[in-house]
Amino acid sequence: MNVSRAGTVLASALALSSVMLPAKAAEEWWFDVEVIIFDRNTALSQLEEQFELADNVYPATADADVIGDVVHPDISRLKQGLARCDGSDAPLYAPPLPLDDLVARYGDVMQAADAKPQHTNIITDTPATLSGGGSGVVTRLPADEPGSAPPAPDDQQIASYWISFSGIENIEPVTVPRFRYCEDNPPWLAYTQQGWQRHTPDNRLPAPDQLPVELNGNDWPRAAHAHLLSVDARELEKLSAQIRRSRDLNRLLHVTWRQEVMFGQENAARVRLFAGKNYASQFTLLGTEKSDGPVETPLVSEQPEAEPRSLLGDNFFGELQTRLNANTPVDFSEVLQQRQQEVRTDEPGPIRHIDEHTPIWEVDGYMRVFLKYINRVPYLHIDSELFYRQPVPVQGTENGSAPEYKLASVPLKQLRRVISKQLHYFDHPLFGVVVEIRRYERPDLPAGQQ
Repeated sequence: MNVSRAGTVLASALALSSVMLPAKAAEEWWFDVEVIIFDRNTALSQLEEQFELADNVYPATADADVIGDVVHPDISRLKQGLARCDGSDAPLYAPPLPLDDLVARYGDVMQAADAKPQHTNIITDTPATLSGGGSGVVTRLPADEPGSAPPAPDDQQIASYWISFSGIENIEPVTVPRFRYCEDNPPWLAYTQQGWQRHTPDNRLPAPDQLPVELNGNDWPRAAHAHLLSVDARELEKLSAQIRRSRDLNRLLHVTWRQEVMFGQENAARVRLFAGKNYASQFTLLGTEKSDGPVETPLVSEQPEAEPRSLLGDNFFGELQTRLNANTPVDFSEVLQQRQQEVRTDEPGPIRHIDEHTPIWEVDGYMRVFLKYINRVPYLHIDSELFYRQPVPVQGTENGSAPEYKLASVPLKQLRRVISKQLHYFDHPLFGVVVEIRRYERPDLPAGQQ
């Protein structure tokens, strides 16, 4: 074989390999990832080993939040159905009518109903709200007692009737978050004396004070996104039971999720993991104890302290035009400095809404699973970074006074090649993580949908 022919064969082989590799990489690889997280019931201050501590207890940023979607889901779609408080852009909005207008409009109908005692409707003096305006409540009277209405049962009586009928003896109080019947519509960007303010509504339900150890998701065979699976998908029940029975170990989380696994570490999606207690009521995002006074937040507050001037206001554009006509350089250093304070450039993934009410979990971090060819064989890899938080007493506290605490955050970062259907353990003197990854074959679409 001459040199020119060998070069032609080599070029053809390289072209064929460049065509085959993307086709192989384009194949969908889905896996079920089962994780158990536990701590060792060990105080950080009692260990002789010294650990590197994080500067703050910021929430982890990730591409997928399978636990948060179940624990405190985003209700943006529900809020879209609420009317706007000003009524300007609500499709079904109608201004409420005062009670006098209602009586004047429907008085003839009510007088006609008065002629039939068995179907009499009257207006009582009980205060209530009708369509957002006016007072009064319409009460139907029984036929044998004209002129008087029986008292309506309140919420507590209705609940007691239901509990008695259901045979429930002990029941804990149930609380729900406060809500409104309409949604405010502030400008998404405004300017105050302190600088630019972005309005980023938090559309998630409030996070609990303690995350349940076992969470139940949904088994969607052909879901296109990462999601938490039901308890039926778990296969490490025996190991989880052994950890639960151990005196030296304390389970924090046992979940299973399903995700698509990509080739290459840079293409892998970060799946957020958090577990244990929520320290948000005790500590700030800097790890310091909260006091009775105003809470210091490490990020610029998105709630304006003064009355904001909207971008649509005349004052803003007037001042901007004045500065542009001054023929002097416009200094954007203040805007850039505030932007650097709002966005944490050292963390990957999307930007999260952060304020003093942001949950601070006992364990928080991410885990990403990816595939990588080694000698033409695809191998699974796990890249994870988890932070374990624990209150630690501050030294130098005066005698007789209550001890002060700081929330320490200990990182655990691992990059490891793993094998499917094998147990893998990430060890730390304070906590541990057990992981098992199993290949999932997605069912084919029906013939009519292909």
